[in-house]
Amino acid sequence: MATNQRGKEKEILKAATIVFSDKGFHNANMGEIAQRAGIGKGTIYEYFKNKEDLFFQMADFNLEHYIASLNDRVQSAVGFDEKFHGFIDFHYELVNRNMKLADFLFKSEQISLKAETKKKVADVLFNARARAVGIIADILRIGQQEGKIRDIDREFTADILINMILGCCGRHATRKQRDEGFALEKEKLMSMIMEGIG
Repeated sequence: MATNQRGKEKEILKAATIVFSDKGFHNANMGEIAQRAGIGKGTIYEYFKNKEDLFFQMADFNLEHYIASLNDRVQSAVGFDEKFHGFIDFHYELVNRNMKLADFLFKSEQISLKAETKKKVADVLFNARARAVGIIADILRIGQQEGKIRDIDREFTADILINMILGCCGRHATRKQRDEGFALEKEKLMSMIMEGIG
């Protein structure tokens, strides 16, 4: 695919992200997505078969971006403490910036889509979660190497930790508290985690 075509597809996916997040699947319309992307409505169908295909591709696009950005953030940090804090801070920023999108994607099983589309969306959500769990498991491995984490089942612990981290970030975002408040909550979360695995 030519660079210009790839750029246009990306613009459609970004526009779809905004419209689907704001209006939901059923109230979003292809004309509004096209307008937001700066193209004609028919152009969408050159890239996507239908609204369900666009929805799935939008979910996949955003989840791939999430994993790539998370990986970049963690890889740029040094040592267990910096990586672990970076992992938490990344999710806090993500949830605060994209609360509607996160909520929409995680509730996508409630949308009346074809069974095949629902399964594909569930698969990309599961895959993204599994990859995020792998990233935090690797952070725990580094913590063990540095002598900060005891001998634990890293995969199991990472799977539980991601729920705790997302829960803490979501709790803070829905209460619309200031960033300073999150620093205190993050400190409590870190204390709870390190008392359990340190």
